[in-house]
Amino acid sequence: VLTLAMVAMLGWNERRDVCGMMAIVQGTDAVQEVGCESASAGNGELIIFSCDLKTEGLTPFTYPGSDFSFSNYIGPGISVTAEMLQCVENSGSVTKKDSLGGGTATVTTYTYSAEWRSSLVDSTAFTFWDVCGDDNPPWPSGMPASGSQSVTSMKAGAFTIENGMPGELSLTTPLQASSSPAGWSYDPGSMQYTKPPPSGGMLRNDIGRARVKFMGFDWSLPKVTVVGENKGGTIQSWTASDSWLCTGFTVLALKQGSVDKDAFFDAMESEKSAVTYVLRFVGFIVIWCAFKSIAGPLAVAADCIPCIGPCLGDSIEAIACCVTCPPACACALGVIGVVWVAMRPVVGIPLMLFFCCTMGGYAVYLTKKKMGGSGGSDEKGGETIGNEDA
Repeated sequence: VLTLAMVAMLGWNERRDVCGMMAIVQGTDAVQEVGCESASAGNGELIIFSCDLKTEGLTPFTYPGSDFSFSNYIGPGISVTAEMLQCVENSGSVTKKDSLGGGTATVTTYTYSAEWRSSLVDSTAFTFWDVCGDDNPPWPSGMPASGSQSVTSMKAGAFTIENGMPGELSLTTPLQASSSPAGWSYDPGSMQYTKPPPSGGMLRNDIGRARVKFMGFDWSLPKVTVVGENKGGTIQSWTASDSWLCTGFTVLALKQGSVDKDAFFDAMESEKSAVTYVLRFVGFIVIWCAFKSIAGPLAVAADCIPCIGPCLGDSIEAIACCVTCPPACACALGVIGVVWVAMRPVVGIPLMLFFCCTMGGYAVYLTKKKMGGSGGSDEKGGETIGNEDA
């Protein structure tokens, strides 16, 4: 099942990579550079512009579920890091093979420490619940949850950006609320709000202390570079022309600062390639593990042999790990090759040749090993009766 799932994932990943790259190449050729003054510039076309963000149409920010107020802040978004010091249970398990019988024994060790966490830890489920002195206190009322909020649209020059692009802006400037709930104090050094732990109880190590930090947009660096289709002054996704096996792939991106066209599209290609290679590696590793698990019963059977069983089991696992690596690699490259043969034969055919050669060599190796194990001399010995010539 894992192998089939990874085969499907690798095929999807290669199609996404090839079609995405083709869309970027088309976009590089089709994009028009425009200024910031006219929202009709390049209307209906893929455009790129570097303009300053504007506060036009923005209102003071409010964060849902929070009693903190920010009437003094206007921006594209706000991020929150909210944490409470809590007692946390950590466990570590070590599995060792039994000396006889092929079984295993698992030893679990529990440790407890005070840690900052962004959500409430249920200490009532701890294995040794009384280590911390008492249960973790409830989440402070009026304290927001960690996360971020952004506006749905805003102005960059004469254009309106939306479709989640405001949420891609970096929020790096610490904010101080215009008003805060009772019991909270602002620490100028750490630029965050803190609240002491609840009084009473038997909690130790300052457990229950809370802290929250708000971050907003740095308006001293308002310039952004945007690529997308201009539809009446609103920037939306630009759809590349359909081609063989590629339909509906789009281009839409935002980067902070002023970025020229070539560097912008080069960065888009690099980001897409990085994701592709990560998914390729994950697919190969999972397929390798799936192939290796086929030899699992052999290792367990070997463990049952008295005295030398564990040693034989470990040896079989090591051999299986080495032997299954080439076919797992060939399988991953085979799937990648099939997709590229269909979409880009110049790259796909060499991959398919490697796949065929590897799998063919592996099959020959298994065949020779099988024949060597069952073979032997066909000659039969016997007794000579009669006289021999001198």
